[in-house]
Amino acid sequence: MKKLLNLFKNKKMDLDNDGKIESYHQEIQGVFSQFYDMSAKLSEVIGKLGDVVEDEKAKKAKSDERIAYVLEQENNNKVASDLRIANAERDIESNQKMKEKVREFIA
Repeated sequence: MKKLLNLFKNKKMDLDNDGKIESYHQEIQGVFSQFYDMSAKLSEVIGKLGDVVEDEKAKKAKSDERIAYVLEQENNNKVASDLRIANAERDIESNQKMKEKVREFIA
């Protein structure tokens, strides 16, 4: 059994594609090292993507605030315009009545 283990231990190959011919043990360590590196890189990418999500949420919140502000301003402008229209219509009616009284006075 020990001879069989030694055979595998001493067998040379390149499983981790690093260009080096090493023993099974070293190659397997190389493969696990690559998985560890991949895990670390994925953790880094996940962190960066989390930052992107937070930045975009902040941008969206600011955009929503700007939209709400613009809508409020437009609504205020509409109310003011409605008030000016009502005042102008009231003035027109008042002036029409005055015009009729002036005509009656002249006639």
